[in-house]
Amino acid sequence: MTMLQNDLGGERPTVQELFHGTGRTPPHMIYNGQEGFDMRFCDQGMWGIASYFAVEAAYSNTDRYCYKNERGERELLVADVITGRTIELPPDASLRMPPEMPSMTWARPTPGIESGAAASMPSGTRYDSVTGVGGGGGRSRVYMIYRHDRAYPKFHGRAF
Repeated sequence: MTMLQNDLGGERPTVQELFHGTGRTPPHMIYNGQEGFDMRFCDQGMWGIASYFAVEAAYSNTDRYCYKNERGERELLVADVITGRTIELPPDASLRMPPEMPSMTWARPTPGIESGAAASMPSGTRYDSVTGVGGGGGRSRVYMIYRHDRAYPKFHGRAF
């Protein structure tokens, strides 16, 4: 997380506890695997090839997204996800990474100094994640990350 903190000018990135349905992939392949949440297992999505995480467990705990084991139990993961600087976008299946952030200079408030210190966002810097509302009827806010090192599996759950 230190490298990302450096990218953010020393600020701690936003981390959220979110739900992930692994589809046809057994969850143990994620938490025991070298790559963790590996989007190479993803073949499509409303926001492109990414690892998808939901705020609401019910969104991930559906036949469409949840892995079913040999006993018919649904399995899903709870993960700590670095959502960092996120942008809300409408669905775009062609996405392969978050868009670039606008280049800008801003004043960072500094205690005791009225104007603050100038900091800049270099051109080419991308958002850390994309967010939107997934499913019919706006069922849940979802976050998409496009790098496997931005999420860590925390819990493995089963639903009957």
